[in-house]
Amino acid sequence: GGGSGLNFANALTDFFELHVEFADGGFKFVLEAYTDAANWSKVTITSNQHLTPVTSLIPLAAFLDCTNAFPVPGVTVQCGGTGVDFTNLGALQAVIDPNGTFTALDLTLGKALLVPEPGALALVGLALAGAGLASRRRKA
Repeated sequence: GGGSGLNFANALTDFFELHVEFADGGFKFVLEAYTDAANWSKVTITSNQHLTPVTSLIPLAAFLDCTNAFPVPGVTVQCGGTGVDFTNLGALQAVIDPNGTFTALDLTLGKALLVPEPGALALVGLALAGAGLASRRRKA
């Protein structure tokens, strides 16, 4: 690579977010990330049936586990060369249900940053407000 690819992400903090609205049966999908033709990573995921919406986070770090040293049920990783370099991403491809086994599937795939949940932020805000009120009372 000559550094001409897209700097997509920090593999330690960033995730692909997979939101399955509905799947009437289990299905496979493959996320392929390429630095170039010789250096790539392919994550194959076998998903279950989802009759109600579900969101899963797929850490970019999973693409770096080329030896499957940290096995996750239903997930396999294959790599070419040194694997993908997300700071020099040349191509990204998602192959949904390569075997053509499902009849109804509705999903979205996007990039997600690991951020605190809104509920956690609200608790921090309440704690700060409480601390502010407590210090005000002490001064009065």
